Amino acid sequence: MNHDTDSLQEAGSPYFPPSIDCLAVEGMFVLGARRLTEEALDELAKHFELCDACGAKFVGGVPESPSSKPPSVNLTSRLVQEVLDRVKERPQCESLRLIAGQGLVAHQETLSDFDGQLAPGQRLQGKSRLFVVEERIGYGEFTETYAARQVSEDGIDGRDLGRRAVIKIPSVAEDMSSDAAMERLHLLRSLIQVHAQQLQNLAGLPEVAGIVDCGEYVHWLRDRSTASTFVAYEFVEGLELATYMAEHHCPTEQFCGLSKAADFAHWARMLAKGVLHIHNRLLLHGDICPRNILVTPDGHAVFVDVGESLFREVMNGAKAFSGNFYRAPEGIGAPSSDLFSLGGVLYFLATGKQPIGFGHNDKETLKREITFKIKEANPRLYQDDAGVADVIAMCLRRRDRIQHASQLLRDIDTFWPTPASILDELKSLDDPAATLDASGCSMYLSTARSYIRSLHQILTDMSKGVFDANGGARDIRSDAYALLSTLGVGDEFITVSLPAFWYPDNIGINGRFLSMCRNAAARGASIKRVFLIDERLSDPHLQQIVAAQLEAVADIEPSLRPNFAVRYVLMSADERRRRVANGRHFGLLAKGNECIAMSPEYDSNDLLVSLRFRSGPRQVDGLREAFEDIWSNSRPLVDLCFPTDSLTLDMLDKTG
Repeated sequence: MNHDTDSLQEAGSPYFPPSIDCLAVEGMFVLGARRLTEEALDELAKHFELCDACGAKFVGGVPESPSSKPPSVNLTSRLVQEVLDRVKERPQCESLRLIAGQGLVAHQETLSDFDGQLAPGQRLQGKSRLFVVEERIGYGEFTETYAARQVSEDGIDGRDLGRRAVIKIPSVAEDMSSDAAMERLHLLRSLIQVHAQQLQNLAGLPEVAGIVDCGEYVHWLRDRSTASTFVAYEFVEGLELATYMAEHHCPTEQFCGLSKAADFAHWARMLAKGVLHIHNRLLLHGDICPRNILVTPDGHAVFVDVGESLFREVMNGAKAFSGNFYRAPEGIGAPSSDLFSLGGVLYFLATGKQPIGFGHNDKETLKREITFKIKEANPRLYQDDAGVADVIAMCLRRRDRIQHASQLLRDIDTFWPTPASILDELKSLDDPAATLDASGCSMYLSTARSYIRSLHQILTDMSKGVFDANGGARDIRSDAYALLSTLGVGDEFITVSLPAFWYPDNIGINGRFLSMCRNAAARGASIKRVFLIDERLSDPHLQQIVAAQLEAVADIEPSLRPNFAVRYVLMSADERRRRVANGRHFGLLAKGNECIAMSPEYDSNDLLVSLRFRSGPRQVDGLREAFEDIWSNSRPLVDLCFPTDSLTLDMLDKTG
């Protein structure tokens, strides 16, 4: 045997470079099995003639007994047999025949389905770390995934540092030609360097398995090889989200969704914060789905495979993506695409099912379908809080989708607030305010001061019984939702309402405001509403508005439906205008001894521009009497029937 290291390295190149751990020689055999070219077999035979470790183990003429320690890695029976068939006719491969006759054949029971690009025991040199492959743990359409351990670079084998990593490499489709594969692997190699630098921005985020290192390896195709790139991520000890849910939130054989709204809110809030932190680092995840969310033993969700979508984009070629129901219809490119995917995950948490079949552009139809499917799969969750459907629908819209994770968090906190005093909330700002102040960043400090002054003015106005919700439609809605979320047993919300208030571009036909009313009634609050309707039934969207109101009532448990009463009055357009001009279009929120009046304001196109909230005797006096006067002359909304409107007729059947 030749002990010269340089000769060994020279003989090993390019098929078996010195980065391969010769002591894990079974891994060498797997490499040989994958590379069934004539030259590869010759090179493998040459390696065994030169390598002391391999020679001592396999070429020394002392067969290993079947009772000796089996190989420490998994091999593929099919590949073993394929190599044996090839070497039978090659006298120069005596070393390979000895391997087959001794180590491998003696331990056939250890052979299993391993057919990866990387071999167990193979070393991968990153830019700053050295890794030793342990086993393949995943294989997808565009990537192969391996578990590895980090080792130091001193000594022949390296000292195990006790840290594990996950190695990602590209996977080449079986029907892709070698030329096309070479082209795409080269493209990926050039892109991944920049991409890896960007992924370094995720360092320190506990909600994300960050990148550890990247480097190159030899990727073998059918008839050639080329340099390609691997990416090493932090190894996360945990269960995939679906597995975790099946083990911890599944009273039956199959996970059918979380049964309590509080549990849904907990997971929705945790996942939304994780996405927010990724986006704050100016990155997208690109492939959010239950498979790419691991739950640690202490119950924390960690996003894995951040940025792996680059492998998919490059290695996919011209093929259409298939089977990824969590992927936004427009593809990857903006934070809203991640929020669509997150909405799919939230739908899974609500139903236990994949988000299939939500291809509607109309947001009202989408909300109705999501509601139906949640009620069908998990009625207990929907009865607990109908807001689950609203949060999911906001994410799964094709148009007018929520654009920022902070908006999603705000709506989650509105539906499921965490009780805290105003002073406690303000104290929680002390640390970030001190950090920002110490940073000395004048531009951020100037912006922060502006927000603080604005908050100071809002709190001052509220202390005097004044609050105006204005700005865009989303801001007005969110402020209104927050007030309704506090209503419970014994509280009231009475309104004299115009159909215009519920237009899609205003508060929304079947949106979160209506869900908040439904939830308040289900909690024991009294919701009473009188619609002032044009006697010609000519108000835009009137049929859909009526249907949504009736459906909200029908959604409540029968014993609680009296808490939610909706009626109407028909009048001429002129009379309605006079009533509105005289302040007879209003809402009144009553919680204990607190009363707040709500007055909508519209522009000339019936667009809601402000909701004015006022408290105090002068502001609320007379409103309850005015409401009772209109209420006494109204009729149940269920009596208002549109003969051509099958949806409303269906709601009449439900509530009749």
